[in-house]
Amino acid sequence: MNPSRRSFPSVAAALLVGSLIGCTARGGCSGDYCGTLVIAAAGEPDILLPPIIQLATARDVSDQLFLKLADVGMSANTIGDDDFVPQLAARWDWTDSVTLTFHLDPRAKWQDGVPVTAADVAFTFDIYSDSTVDSPARSALREIIAVTAPDSLTAVFRFRRPYAEMFYDAVYHMRVLPAHLLRAVPRTAWQAAPFGRQPIGDGPYQFVSWKAGESLELAADSTFFLGRPHLRRLIWRFTPNLDVAVTQLIAGWPAWQPIRTPATRMAFSRSTCERLETRALHIRCSATATSAGRW
Repeated sequence: MNPSRRSFPSVAAALLVGSLIGCTARGGCSGDYCGTLVIAAAGEPDILLPPIIQLATARDVSDQLFLKLADVGMSANTIGDDDFVPQLAARWDWTDSVTLTFHLDPRAKWQDGVPVTAADVAFTFDIYSDSTVDSPARSALREIIAVTAPDSLTAVFRFRRPYAEMFYDAVYHMRVLPAHLLRAVPRTAWQAAPFGRQPIGDGPYQFVSWKAGESLELAADSTFFLGRPHLRRLIWRFTPNLDVAVTQLIAGWPAWQPIRTPATRMAFSRSTCERLETRALHIRCSATATSAGRW
């Protein structure tokens, strides 16, 4: 693994640098599937269309909306495929040293009810590798020759040559896109596509609203095929002054426990964060510390 090429979600890295995080169960919500995670971010997303995202804030948001075929496991090992965790792909196998086949989970659906198919995977690769779209991830896919869809639940990747991180390159750089909603968008018009501000994904959270200069909100998808998220809402609040945000939040919530690290500033509710589990944010709260978590 070459650390200079990537950074993985962790308690600090999955959050915004210099962010404040808090959770609360106000508003009559109770039980295991409850609470709101509020993230104070110094900047707001540029766009929520994964291939052309440039900013970390946008990536944090979109990773709650869109899934990969598989994700890096908690070991952060990117060599081979043993330590990867299935997402849209239920399983995978190698036909030969340069042919990788993914078998999609038939339960996966877009949030408009349309099934996720291998045609979406092939379309996604076509978009990410298109020079007109000019995705920041395009160069990372240069060893993949083609992605085809022999049937609705089978996506086949062909590589130029065998190498240690073939699987990583196939799954990590791309968030699968809904072909039925984006195929008609001209490649020259992706930066201005309305979908980029009102996305429809296949992840654990659904888009709710984006108030420019103020906030962005997602809501848990109770029908998510990999399991309902334990947090009901995620809210990003945009603020130019994180020190003020910390002061205001803790002043309003005296039961919260502030945790300060060089990269992040966090405040966790002792009573409501014990069951906090989200995918890309990888946080589990306690009264005094955090640890990596999953859905």
